[in-house]
Amino acid sequence: MMALPSGFRFQPTDQELLVCYLRRKIHNLPLPCNVIKEIELRNHDPWEICRLGEKVESNCYFFNPTVKNNWNCGRPIRVANNGHWKPTARDKPIYDNRNKKVGTKKSLAFKNLRGKKTNWLMDEYMITKLDKWVLSCIYKKKRNQKKKRTSNSEVKRTDEDDQNLPTNIRKGDQETTCDADNDRNADEDSFEGQLLDLAKLVLH
Repeated sequence: MMALPSGFRFQPTDQELLVCYLRRKIHNLPLPCNVIKEIELRNHDPWEICRLGEKVESNCYFFNPTVKNNWNCGRPIRVANNGHWKPTARDKPIYDNRNKKVGTKKSLAFKNLRGKKTNWLMDEYMITKLDKWVLSCIYKKKRNQKKKRTSNSEVKRTDEDDQNLPTNIRKGDQETTCDADNDRNADEDSFEGQLLDLAKLVLH
């Protein structure tokens, strides 16, 4: 196995995790790269697993052995020191490019000893319940960021806003007012010119 070269990111799809990694792990075949380690989920809290495993981006991938002492009445035991893993939805079937089912994906959330849901989540990939391994991915849910509010200085004026303004400062009426002022000034200039001409005639 080889490690990822510098500059490469480990972002496999669900299908690739099942076919290229989990299936090859079950059949003792060489894996594409040395990124996913073997960690037993039982008796380990999620933050401990992230320290033990290989953290890629914000996710922690690892192979979890499905030995007999990890199962109870046909159900896997997912109990840790400070809580347990609880499924949050039904298993999601994963298909390959030929629309053939290659495994399932289960979504789980970590609950503390009081039964309160935490921000730790896990995706568990399985081919069959008879296999010796499952592939898990643990990550921490990001908190929802609050939407930024636009400040008053950033708010742009619209035509609807102009309708709510006084008449003398609306866009359209402002142009009309300017035109009327120009016409009035022109009439006053013409009248003053006529008075000057009349005065010149009287003096002569």
